[in-house]
Amino acid sequence: MQRTQRSKVLSPDFYESREWTYLRRQCLERDDWTCQNPGCPSPHESLQVHHRVPRSVAPELAYDLGNLVTLCSWCHSQEHQWMVPVRTWVQNLIAANDDQYEMFPELLALPDRRAGQT
Repeated sequence: MQRTQRSKVLSPDFYESREWTYLRRQCLERDDWTCQNPGCPSPHESLQVHHRVPRSVAPELAYDLGNLVTLCSWCHSQEHQWMVPVRTWVQNLIAANDDQYEMFPELLALPDRRAGQT
């Protein structure tokens, strides 16, 4: 992905873009305007579109309909809450075993520490 396209995808204005608005609607229509979390207590309220793989991890998937799923606001918040401990666990694993760093850079979207970046 080119640097300018990556910057656009990671921009705070991403969710205001015409491309995102169109893709969001496609996702909602595909999912029949229903939260896709099985057993959701309110599957038609406060619907949001969630990136399964975050934009920060894989910006090339930001506009991929297959990477999107419709969730209600409650299920969406729950989805993000479980991601925090997983990310922390991976960061701790890397800190404890630095030679494993190459296994996880895409997951963490961290700069390459070995190239002198921080």
